[in-house]
Amino acid sequence: MSLSSNQLDLLRALATRGPLPREEADGRSLRALVSRGLAQVTGSSVRATPAGEAALGGGGGEARNRAAADPGRARLSEAQEDVLRSMVRQTAPLLADHVDGRVLRALVGRGLARVDGDWASATDSAAAHLRAWDRAERKLRHRRAATSPEAVRAEVVLRAVEQLEAATPPESVVLLAGHPAYADDLLAGLRRYARALGRRGQE
Repeated sequence: MSLSSNQLDLLRALATRGPLPREEADGRSLRALVSRGLAQVTGSSVRATPAGEAALGGGGGEARNRAAADPGRARLSEAQEDVLRSMVRQTAPLLADHVDGRVLRALVGRGLARVDGDWASATDSAAAHLRAWDRAERKLRHRRAATSPEAVRAEVVLRAVEQLEAATPPESVVLLAGHPAYADDLLAGLRRYARALGRRGQE
């Protein structure tokens, strides 16, 4: 049975977190899961069916235990990682309209973000998830670094970004060519550059 990444994200969220409010689920993904018997809608809530939990390789309790033991196991897209990192670093919520809707729904479905009216913010578990994600990505990058000179350079840039991010308070402002700029924006740009460099090394 082939599921899209958005459908898998929603199914994992239902299996690991239990019932979700219907309005938090992506409508298209939800309809696909319901039509396949993997999810069911009861009133205003959505839950995974036994078939849905089995499709993920275990029952709901087992899936919840795996998620708690390894919060970094679920893949984040680059866009999801960037938005989640920005939310974790912010000292105030973001306007939900300023965040890509598909990305935000995926993060809400995983329990990493919440929407309250017009505002979106990271949940209490988001920072821990991001740290686990960073550890997993660091191991993967270390293996990739042996494949090409570009991958080596990408790893060096990303290590520098991680160190700068750890040393820079959230929402800090720095001067770039004499002009003020948010440090987090500069770090995000360097992270995107390193990713692109690493991809070139894999071509």
